[in-house]
Amino acid sequence: MASVEFAMGKKPSLEMLQKTTGRLLDYCRSNNWAGWDPYDALNSRLFDASGFLDSKWPRLVLTQLFKRSPVNLRALFQVPKTVNAKAVSLFLRSAIILEKLGISSEALIGELFGKLTELRSPGKSHWCWGYSFPWQTRTIVVPRGGPNLVCTTFVANALLDLY
Repeated sequence: MASVEFAMGKKPSLEMLQKTTGRLLDYCRSNNWAGWDPYDALNSRLFDASGFLDSKWPRLVLTQLFKRSPVNLRALFQVPKTVNAKAVSLFLRSAIILEKLGISSEALIGELFGKLTELRSPGKSHWCWGYSFPWQTRTIVVPRGGPNLVCTTFVANALLDLY
């Protein structure tokens, strides 16, 4: 409803924004902030157990198949929903803005900050973040949680906003 009002040039009411945002936050919380990612095919429990993912080309093909398929294949191939640090950082930045508008709470901000601290790349002395799935580059496989610039930058920006 709010998007229809906005598309027609009308500014949605604060009440409508609160209701819509509340429903979205309830959904995200009920899913523990987890979901699927276009590139998460290598989290497939089925393919991992079969040894199919032991070489580069099947990993690349599977990733592109899952990304481009008009049908979501993840449930069929046992790809679990995971919590992605980049996504949580975007939720945190949004929660900070919503809190200033009186739509969100400090408790939500604290919850998301806690989630980000849990998602740090394991075994690293510096604070850094990676994706919740392994991914194949042209030359190497980056392990699940392996630090990368994109995730770390998104999280760092969210933490700066929080500060």
